Amino acid sequence: MLINDESCNAEKTVLRYQENGIVDLLGSDWYGILLLSPGGRICLDTYNDIHGIGNELPLRFVEHCIRWDSLQQQKTYCYEFEGRYFFIYTIRLTEKGNQVFFLHCKVDGPFDERDIRWYELYSTTGQQRMLLENELVQEKNYLSGILESTEGCIAVVDADYTILSANDNAQELFGDNLTTGSRKLLPVIKAVDKVLLMKEKQILPRVLLNGMENELGCSIYKFILTPLKSSKGKVGCVVIVATDITQKFIHRRRAAQRQNFQILGDATFEMSKDMRTPLMNIQGCASLLLDEPNLTEEMRELLNFIQTEAGHISRINDQLISFCNLTEETSCAQIRIHHVLQNCVSALYRERSRKKLIIKTHLEEEMPMVQMKNVDLHQLFFNLLLSSLSSIREKGSIDVSSYYDKKKMAVVVKIAEDGEEGGQDGEEELLYVRSGSENLHNWIDVPLLMAKKITLDYGGTLEMKRQEDGCQVRMVILPCIVS
Repeated sequence: MLINDESCNAEKTVLRYQENGIVDLLGSDWYGILLLSPGGRICLDTYNDIHGIGNELPLRFVEHCIRWDSLQQQKTYCYEFEGRYFFIYTIRLTEKGNQVFFLHCKVDGPFDERDIRWYELYSTTGQQRMLLENELVQEKNYLSGILESTEGCIAVVDADYTILSANDNAQELFGDNLTTGSRKLLPVIKAVDKVLLMKEKQILPRVLLNGMENELGCSIYKFILTPLKSSKGKVGCVVIVATDITQKFIHRRRAAQRQNFQILGDATFEMSKDMRTPLMNIQGCASLLLDEPNLTEEMRELLNFIQTEAGHISRINDQLISFCNLTEETSCAQIRIHHVLQNCVSALYRERSRKKLIIKTHLEEEMPMVQMKNVDLHQLFFNLLLSSLSSIREKGSIDVSSYYDKKKMAVVVKIAEDGEEGGQDGEEELLYVRSGSENLHNWIDVPLLMAKKITLDYGGTLEMKRQEDGCQVRMVILPCIVS
């Protein structure tokens, strides 16, 4: 056995011998289980005095006739002591060196040799069976302890998708069957069928489950399905191991996005510096020409237009330069939201041009500042805008507005989209969604998921709702610093 098992107790053993008729076979008047230490200490563990012999005679017999080393040398003994007949059967040697043995006492005559042989056969077989049963119990408890101590979900499912065995986490996730209850896991069911058919391990790297009881309202799981073979090599069940990778997934995506910010900043920094001087020269030249007295009205309008456009390019240039230092700022600071929103809108110029989208901004400039890391605030609004852009297939408009809510003492940013809805553009983003409807797969909105995590990290809220005019609105509420 792996450890000493309390189920190997003397009372159960004595009762089993009586129920199975072994005591009647020997004709014992008294029998019990005793323990003899190497120093000669005798302990009567349990006994059954069938005909009232008492315990004094058996104990006196052991004290005068039985030595510890003799029990080591021989398995069975037959003795006659004070007119009574005794039979000893050695059971086992404990870890502390104590001998455990059966002692039978008979009054009316010696024990029959044939009965003793039957007794030895039964005892040997019974002891082996008992040890095997206890090992199985211990192994079961051992595996059960492993299952319950793991944070993941482990379950065994049969061909009917019934959960045969599961730890608490898996029971909560799957219920009693993969096809019933609130969670209908079509991709997992298909993977179970594939494992049973091909007898090979299947891996579902990302499966999205909505309606989870956590701060995000959803979880992303990795599923590993392995065939469970019988003793004859047939596959009848599947072991499912599910691991929640939500936090790891979001963290990895955020880190990759920050790296992209760094690449964007590094790529545009030198170019932006080189552009600054020519832009200043264009604005300066236009300003000098405007001082000329003999300009026609058309020429004056053209020079004003040149100045305006050069100023616009200069502001965009400054916004691009601001991305250079994002990833280097590691501490929270007081930040004005409208500057960050303008930066993010400018950074998505290529995306909105490709889809022929119009982005309108209605940003309140005189608002309280928020206490956040600059890179986190940029990631928050960048991902909200990207989520809104990605949900429109082509053509449409996005309205970005911000204001201060005095009652909530918070800054509110709304991003409303109006256009033909679409899905994500890359198959890499395709994750399976649990749903109560027939549509059991969909696109995961990774940018929205990252934005929601950032918002929650700073004590804010992110809501999504559809207005009466059909526009989808993403609304962020962030606590702010009020002087």
